[in-house]
Amino acid sequence: MKYVVVGDCVRFGVGQALMLSDSQIAARRHALEDGDKKNKVVVITSVEFKRGEVIGLADKYDDLPRSLSSVLEPESKVDGKPGKPAKSGKPPKAAAGDDDLDALEKALEDAEDAVNAARATHGIPDGAELTDEQCALMAGDLERLRLAKEAFDAAIGE
Repeated sequence: MKYVVVGDCVRFGVGQALMLSDSQIAARRHALEDGDKKNKVVVITSVEFKRGEVIGLADKYDDLPRSLSSVLEPESKVDGKPGKPAKSGKPPKAAAGDDDLDALEKALEDAEDAVNAARATHGIPDGAELTDEQCALMAGDLERLRLAKEAFDAAIGE
């Protein structure tokens, strides 16, 4: 199934099978291994895709983990503009007031889930102190968490 990245970016870890365009494969050749079919690849080192990029995954949308379903939208539900969900899709941001706080809280939860998923991917136990090498492996997820915490704290006045 094809998905469009509607979040800022999406990251895939080692072992993830993807269907990509020739240009996506060429730009990330260092992080990919050829799969069994044309344009099917397997991630051999962490790889990211930015908003608006189209990615093929074997999983149905309902089967995706929340860390992916919060930043991916089925291509069939996205209007003509890349990165913009259709009316039936998820809104990119909340409107105002309590909705803003709810959106910030969800972003914080999603960031925490992404860090926990990265810990699991790299075999790092919960609560264990991160080494410099582990921080480098999880840099994107840790930065996302830091920014989400700052935004949430600012919204609640801490």
